[in-house]
Amino acid sequence: MITCKCSYMELNHRKNLHYKNSGNNIWNVLSYSYRELFLIENYKYQKEDYTMSEKRNTWQKQVIYSVIKELKTHPTVQSLIDELEKRGYKIGKSTVYRVLSDAVDEGIVMNVYSGDKMEHFDGNTENHYHIRCKVCDRIFDSELPYQDSITQMGVEADSDFVILSHNLEFIGICPSCKDSLKSL
Repeated sequence: MITCKCSYMELNHRKNLHYKNSGNNIWNVLSYSYRELFLIENYKYQKEDYTMSEKRNTWQKQVIYSVIKELKTHPTVQSLIDELEKRGYKIGKSTVYRVLSDAVDEGIVMNVYSGDKMEHFDGNTENHYHIRCKVCDRIFDSELPYQDSITQMGVEADSDFVILSHNLEFIGICPSCKDSLKSL
C-alpha cells in the first residue's frame, strides 16, 4: 500500500518543487505529474488520508463493485454479466471473474454456495443468514439478526475444533413462488 498523508496544497507544492528541480525535463515532469495529479484528484474527492492499492482501480472494477453492492439477488457470474449488459456495460467474462475473485480475497464481496451448486456473490459482507427458495433456487438475505451465541455453542460442543464462525441457511419458498403455486 502507498499512503499519502499530504494536504492538497502540499501535493501541489511538491509537484512545483519537482518541476523546478528536474532541470525542466518535460518527461520527468510528466511522469511525476500524472502520479501527483492522481493523488490530488483523489484527495479532492475523499478529503481524508488517501490509500492507494497496488492493483489498478479500473472503471470496470468500479462498475462491478457498485452493481454487486446494489443487487440483493446474490447473483452468479452469468447473472451479473447479464445485469451489466442490461445496464449498457460490456465487460468480458474473464474480467468479471477476476474482479470478483479479487473482491472475495479482499473481503469486499462474499461467496455464497447454495443448493444449485453454483457460486453466488453477496455485496453485503456483514455476518448474516440466507434463505434459499426450494422452487426457484434464488437466495435472499434473512431478517434474523446474526447470533454470535451459536458460534459460542459450537465452541463449547466441539471443543476439539477451533470454531471461527458459522453459516446458517434457511430453506423455504419465496413469496413470488408461493403466489404462483397458489394460482395453480
